[in-house]
Amino acid sequence: LGLDASDSADRAMPLDAVHPDDLSAVIDTLGPLFDGTAANASLVFRVRHPEGRDGYKPVEANATSHLNTPGIDGVLVTFRDFEQIVEHMTLVNGLTNTLNASHDFLVIHASDGTLLYANDRAMQRFGWDTPLPKEPWPYPGGIARTLLGEAIPAMKRDGVWNGDVVVPLDGESTTVSISAVGRPAPTLPGEPPNLIICAGRVAGRREAATLVRLLTKVAEGGA
Repeated sequence: LGLDASDSADRAMPLDAVHPDDLSAVIDTLGPLFDGTAANASLVFRVRHPEGRDGYKPVEANATSHLNTPGIDGVLVTFRDFEQIVEHMTLVNGLTNTLNASHDFLVIHASDGTLLYANDRAMQRFGWDTPLPKEPWPYPGGIARTLLGEAIPAMKRDGVWNGDVVVPLDGESTTVSISAVGRPAPTLPGEPPNLIICAGRVAGRREAATLVRLLTKVAEGGA
């Protein structure tokens, strides 16, 4: 809110930082929490730029009434930088569009085999539809056996696996190269990977591995 760490900040009026055009909406939304007629509220509005620059920036706020909570006796409001949310959404949307336009297939699994994401190429190749299949490792043929028997043990040991599998392609069975990256849960050393990212391409293993490295860097830096 552009306040410093001095004692005066504790007695500041936070609403003074709200953009004048958004002030009435903020008051209308938060008012019911202060008079006890509502317990929670969420809203997006603009506040004075915290770095002291001219202008305002959007924030997402969630408010909860604690009028009857000893030691608080008020309303707790938490903020999120909406600019960062928009940046992350833009990154995800751009990455999704890129993946869907790719000839590579890419899927993301939870450690129990639940399918979390599949790009358009994977959906077509494996005959999946929305909503995504709920059963673990929902692959045709022996792909699941290869992943369970070879990929997961290798990822638990080395964090990555490269190999070949036979997958359906345009009505025929085709051998493609797979690269899989496991991201282990930090609190569970030795357990199966927390996320598995698989990419495959008929053109060869090197291109698939390069794609996985790129996606892993994006995921680690933006998620």
